[in-house]
Amino acid sequence: MLAGMWTLFLACTGPGDSSARNDTGVGDTGTEPDASWHCPQDTPSVTPGSETDWLVTTAHYSLEVDGPESLAMELGLLSEGAWLAYGDWFGTEPAQIPLRAGFYADLTGFQAAMVRDGASPASSAGYYDWGSATAYTQDQPTHYYDHVLFLHELAHQWHHLAAQPDGNQATWYSEGLAEVLSRHDWDGECLRVARLPVISQEDFSAEALRIVDANGNDVDTWLSQDIWPGERPIWFAVTRWLMALDPEAFEDFRLAYDADSSVTVSSYFGTLDGDAFEAWLRGEQEPLTPVWIEWTHRNSDSVRGFAEYSSVARVKVPGDNFSTTLRVPNERFMAGLLLGWDSAQEHTVLYVDESGGLTLGETLGGSLTFWDAGAISAPSDSLPMSLSWDQGQPVVELGGDQVRPVLQHAPGAGLAIYGADVVFDEMAW
Repeated sequence: MLAGMWTLFLACTGPGDSSARNDTGVGDTGTEPDASWHCPQDTPSVTPGSETDWLVTTAHYSLEVDGPESLAMELGLLSEGAWLAYGDWFGTEPAQIPLRAGFYADLTGFQAAMVRDGASPASSAGYYDWGSATAYTQDQPTHYYDHVLFLHELAHQWHHLAAQPDGNQATWYSEGLAEVLSRHDWDGECLRVARLPVISQEDFSAEALRIVDANGNDVDTWLSQDIWPGERPIWFAVTRWLMALDPEAFEDFRLAYDADSSVTVSSYFGTLDGDAFEAWLRGEQEPLTPVWIEWTHRNSDSVRGFAEYSSVARVKVPGDNFSTTLRVPNERFMAGLLLGWDSAQEHTVLYVDESGGLTLGETLGGSLTFWDAGAISAPSDSLPMSLSWDQGQPVVELGGDQVRPVLQHAPGAGLAIYGADVVFDEMAW
């Protein structure tokens, strides 16, 4: 039955949530090896501010935050998670506490805070000022990148105050390190850093691969001459590769290079193989891509989707199967699976709602049409979902029920939401 027609458009992002995490590593699907979670124990103090909306005080940080109180509380917890995570990673701690940082609503507030503190106003999205030892960030288009940018500047701050480099290190190193340490898992309570996201709008790994495809893979020359075919994405990728190539050698290099910027990478790694770097990079890609911006990486098998209208997250290279578990919210929702994909303007999804009603959504020419697709038992708590294929047509398992929609588009796989704020766990593909 024809239920309606809608035009797709971008919806706004929203704050994150707190939920259970995968402590065992079960379900890690290859984006990153399992690592320890860092869980702050104390609740931040959040009080109204005079120059910003909120002042946040934690055991180790003093923060200024513009935005809702929930964001101020979350950044307080995130900063304490960073204190624990960066302490483990660097093996030392800053003596200067509380550390100071700010999150501002826009460029005007961001620059005003810097001027107030005696720093030159920057036009970048984030900035760490050595003189005032303060990290500054501003609101970004996605919730995940709000956190990435915040952790990026906290990483610079930690590196400066704890590792105490001499200040003459190459930009690829200081920025590459901060980019790697800012990619993270966060479930609202606990943090892991130096993680490859399962999905992100920025997707530095894909961008780095495009740079390599266009410019070659002569990483040894890039490092020895400090001449790069691109900037942040390739710095991020090379830094991650060196860490993975030989973790002990990278740690020895980092400690030596922080103390003496004349130290070379080749002293610890020898001649680097560009083909090996390229092969590694091709295997270190984010598996999902957001078709629209309403998706937040949580950990290596979990994402949050939140949109007022329609949004999908697509598996870049669909295989024979895709599965996930929908964490059923205590509110109205429509969420499910992407089944067919030709483009953002031409694709098919299957939604389930809070009553168990099934809706097939077909996007043709950029317009979404809803079709009644039957019903299953009303889901409660969690709903396992899986997608497989039979002679080119989708076979969808929803709990104990099977649905076989007729597909008009090329086979695809991924996640879909409509007017929902939900979490998908246990993704595998």
